[in-house]
Amino acid sequence: MKKILVIGLIALIVVGCNQSPPSPAKKYIEWGSDNEIADAMVMKGLFHFVNIEQEIAYTYFKGSLDHDSTLFGSHVVLAWLTPEGDERKMHQDKARELVKDKNETSKLLVSLFDVPPGEGKRHAVWAKMHEIEPDGGFIHWRYALSKPTPEERISELETLLAKENHTLGTGHIL
Repeated sequence: MKKILVIGLIALIVVGCNQSPPSPAKKYIEWGSDNEIADAMVMKGLFHFVNIEQEIAYTYFKGSLDHDSTLFGSHVVLAWLTPEGDERKMHQDKARELVKDKNETSKLLVSLFDVPPGEGKRHAVWAKMHEIEPDGGFIHWRYALSKPTPEERISELETLLAKENHTLGTGHIL
């Protein structure tokens, strides 16, 4: 039994040492934290969110906060998924509070609370986020959906689909 534990520990150390740190040049939305369970729930929540499975996404994002209440991104999506009222306001306020030490794309995500909904009104924010981090899949998808005309949306979605790395799959793009 001791042999198995020692071999397992050595394997974890080797794997951990061989992983490269995240690139400082990337400016993705800072969805995650140091809590692996919370991060896994966020990724599952994002997958369901982009695939129009709102109730399932809500459950995962809510669960992620049970494991790490400092996930501003979970608060953002929960605010989007919650009807007007006290709970939505609480998630918006918490996201605004928690994003203060995050990167610019994360702050821009939260700034969307202050942009009224409507055709094309949020495109400038998504365009700025896409300019800052063109490789962000979620950013690129929302940027494409915010384009002014259906033809522009389709063209941008085709550009996104042509990229090789799709962390959240491609169903939502198709």
